[in-house]
Amino acid sequence: MVFRNWQLLEVPVAKDNRGGPRRGAGRPKGSRNKATNAREAIAEILDVDDPHMLAGAIHKRGHTLLTEMERIACDPTQPVGAGIMAARTALPFL
Repeated sequence: MVFRNWQLLEVPVAKDNRGGPRRGAGRPKGSRNKATNAREAIAEILDVDDPHMLAGAIHKRGHTLLTEMERIACDPTQPVGAGIMAARTALPFL
């Protein structure tokens, strides 16, 4: 179903692969994006309560947390998204 100009329209199911809306296409509702997954992975590694407050945690805990973020960013065994998020969070403090 699609709403257009405040009218409910029935969307035909695509019979061939020529584009158009299809049932089940796209990201499912409630799924998390890559940035959220990386932020939560870093918060779990660093034992931070709120994944959205990584910069605040660096200010509170000081230099040790910053070096830990650098370690995560350079560690090849960590997920790539976590390394990128760690580098992005630590960069303003260097």
